[in-house]
Amino acid sequence: MRASLASLAMGAITTAAAAQETRPDSIRPVPLSAIVISAERSATPMNRTTAAVSRLTADDIERLPQATLADVLRHVPGVAVVDFDGLGKDPQLMVRGFYGGGESEYVVVMVDGLVVNRVHNGTLAWDALPPPAAIASIEVMRGSGSTVAGDAAVAAVVSIRTRPAAERRVAWNVSGGGFGSFDAALDLGGSLAGRGMRLDASADRTEGFRAHAAREGRRLAASVEMTPAWQLSVNAATRRFDEPGPLLESALATNRSASDPMFRFDETEDAELTVGVRHQRSLGSGQVSATATLDRRNATILRTLPLAPGFGDTKERALGTRRAALELQADFGDSGLPGDDHLTIGGRLDVGDLASRYY
Repeated sequence: MRASLASLAMGAITTAAAAQETRPDSIRPVPLSAIVISAERSATPMNRTTAAVSRLTADDIERLPQATLADVLRHVPGVAVVDFDGLGKDPQLMVRGFYGGGESEYVVVMVDGLVVNRVHNGTLAWDALPPPAAIASIEVMRGSGSTVAGDAAVAAVVSIRTRPAAERRVAWNVSGGGFGSFDAALDLGGSLAGRGMRLDASADRTEGFRAHAAREGRRLAASVEMTPAWQLSVNAATRRFDEPGPLLESALATNRSASDPMFRFDETEDAELTVGVRHQRSLGSGQVSATATLDRRNATILRTLPLAPGFGDTKERALGTRRAALELQADFGDSGLPGDDHLTIGGRLDVGDLASRYY
């Protein structure tokens, strides 16, 4: 009787297995498009790059809870953002343990292939970067990128691509909050007389969490596709902010939002202008591009150096920088040799000067 039951059970299992094998698969395969990145200076499928690269698209940025570009970068693995002012207006990047503390920077940031780090110390003017609504993609290549973006790219390279000028769009954002905070941004794009044009503007202001910590900035950027091969871009930005200075532990315990009167004159006024021209054309089986940029920055900086408790020396610094850059790059596809090959040849010449005077 036991043998008959066992045979019956095994027969039922075999029949069920056969029925499962003959049932048609109802799940249809969905082909995924290749993710193409340009962190290595040329379009490369992500599964073929040897670098540690993270990529955020415009759709990803829209889904993230962000108000600034620094908020977007917080979501990239390996990237940490430190807020100096507590309101996100003066962020500092920390990648893989490299941190400049606001005095220098180990991350090179490029906007449409143009390096935007400052000449004198490599730091970033976050107010001069595109607003999130104007960004098409962000690529972060972690690790040393000196062969791609110069010797300052010790920790990472952040490549920001803005939306095409001819893309028709209207995007705006207005927000306000505590501490007298106000932000507004506008991004326009489209074609006029057959030429792609883009205009984006932004403005922000805050009184700051602490006393004597007001901050305001303005930015205006425009790009025009003069011909299918030539593009002109202009970026202007101004900013002004107060420096409340450090607090002693005793004063911090009494009022965390206070400011030491010794630093009541500390402030910075900054203005910069960048003009760029880009040319791109086909050459045989490849493509050649050339980019020339000029930028100028003028700043007036008042700082107090503490010499003794309650006593400091206040100096005014007049700072002026200029930079001219020329970049050439040629990309060639399959040469006909066995296998899949790609050749990129390029170079960059960057010349800058610094004028600094203390009063």
